[in-house]
Amino acid sequence: MPKKIKNCFYKSLTFVKLLEAHKRARNHKTYKEEVIKFEINLENNLINLLNNIKNGKYHLGKYFEFKIYEPKERIIKALPYVDRVVHQWYVEEFIKPYFMKRRYPMPRIAVLIPCWNEALTIEKVVTDFRAVLPEADIYVYDNNSTDGTAEIAKRAGAIVVHEYRQGKGNVIRSMFRDIEADCYVMTDGDDTYPAEAAREMAELVLSGRADMVIGDRLSSTYFEENKRPFHNSGNVLVRRFINFFWGRGREEIRDVMTGYRAFSPLFVKTFPILSEGFEIETEMTIHALDKNLLLMQVPVSYRDRPAGSVSKLHTFRDGTRVLKTIFMLYKDYRPLRFFLAAALVLTLISLSLFLPVFHEYLATGLVPKMPTLVTSGFFMVAAVISTGIGLVLDTEVKNARKNLEIQMNMIRMLMK
Repeated sequence: MPKKIKNCFYKSLTFVKLLEAHKRARNHKTYKEEVIKFEINLENNLINLLNNIKNGKYHLGKYFEFKIYEPKERIIKALPYVDRVVHQWYVEEFIKPYFMKRRYPMPRIAVLIPCWNEALTIEKVVTDFRAVLPEADIYVYDNNSTDGTAEIAKRAGAIVVHEYRQGKGNVIRSMFRDIEADCYVMTDGDDTYPAEAAREMAELVLSGRADMVIGDRLSSTYFEENKRPFHNSGNVLVRRFINFFWGRGREEIRDVMTGYRAFSPLFVKTFPILSEGFEIETEMTIHALDKNLLLMQVPVSYRDRPAGSVSKLHTFRDGTRVLKTIFMLYKDYRPLRFFLAAALVLTLISLSLFLPVFHEYLATGLVPKMPTLVTSGFFMVAAVISTGIGLVLDTEVKNARKNLEIQMNMIRMLMK
């Protein structure tokens, strides 16, 4: 027997496992004579059996025959009880795992790394994730890099794909369309996220406990490590907006804009990506909250970019886009609340214009400020129209949600 197989064989041969095999072998045979005799001196019998197998002295016993008469008369051949114990142990330790692996193959994990000019760090990122998730396929989607990022990633063992439409949102849209997996782990190519957390995040998705796992930087080292001005306050501001609009009655979302996440196929194949740039992470978080998908958060350590590596995020331009995305998605996902709020503002303006005119009318019986009264009427009509728009769009959103639920059920059926 080859040494590797021999070591594996003996590793599975323990007293405890033989005891468990005995319990399975005696099932429905508790009162049979040979079982009772074996259990009278159970510990010694199992120890002797263990030593005989290890020393090569174990041999299969002779079959014994007996007749049964129901449902018809026939002869049955059976192994001695000790051989049935060995049979149960062998099946449980070697036969069953083999067939289970063939029937239920290893889950497919895809590591997604969107990149734009990350030649300084991409090799380390690919190597680190390969060490933590050796069974995963690592995809690097190169977004028009000019510093040789794609070539370095390919040499490191990644599957390199080119995305020619500029923008992180465009890259992730292509990733989600192209790649099929049981779990998707997304990270950045700048080596700011620890690969060590990837296994825990992937297990949360594969076990069915999460459709999206957020790698939470802000609860860890982000504020100490990040050296870029206004990024800390910007992250806090975005987090407060998201939790105010969508987080009521839920666990607080601690990091909205992190690029370190894990997804289920259900999330990936039902997520309508509209963003083209760095606002994509905000859109992901809002989608998960609005569609009531399973969401979990894992604190991860954060390290700043190494010297020479430059962030592609423009603080004010991309920050403005993120805030715009929040308000536009609130309008799209919660139109009744949005347009009722607008109607309330219009009503208050209308009343502020109308009440002085009405007060003067009560005092004098005259309306000297007719243009103000007409303007007040226009604002009130606008408030009514805004309420109507909110009601109509709310109905449309509810119908879209029903259709999405049907699509999700179909995707779940296809995934089984």
